Amino acid sequence: MPYFDSDGTEIGARLRIALEGRDRFRWRKGTRVQPYGLWRLDRSWGAVVLCEGSPTPRPFWFHGVPALRHPRRRQLAGRMAEYVKDLTVYVWQEPDQGGETFSARVGASLPTAAS
Repeated sequence: MPYFDSDGTEIGARLRIALEGRDRFRWRKGTRVQPYGLWRLDRSWGAVVLCEGSPTPRPFWFHGVPALRHPRRRQLAGRMAEYVKDLTVYVWQEPDQGGETFSARVGASLPTAAS
C-alpha cells in the first residue's frame, strides 16, 4: 500500500507479507512513516477522523469526510498533533479490544480528541 505525503509525493509503502501473525506487515526500506491519507486531507472541513487500519479511511473518503489512518508506530504517535494541528479530531473506535486500545492510545497523545 503506497503512502504519500500532503503534496502527493510517494514517501514509501507498507507491504503485506503474510495473511496471519504478528509480523504480517513490513515497511518498504526507506519509507518515512506518516499517517495514511495525508494527500487526501481536506483541511477546509476543520475536522478529521482518525482510524486504526489502513483501509478504514476509505469509506469516509467515499462520503467526502476527511480521515487519516493513525500510525501504530509509537515514535510517530507523539508527532500526530503536527498533522492534525488546528483541526477538530474525532476517533473512529472499532468494536473490539483493539479499538479500545487504539482510542486510549490516541487519547493519551491527543487529549482533546473525541471518540
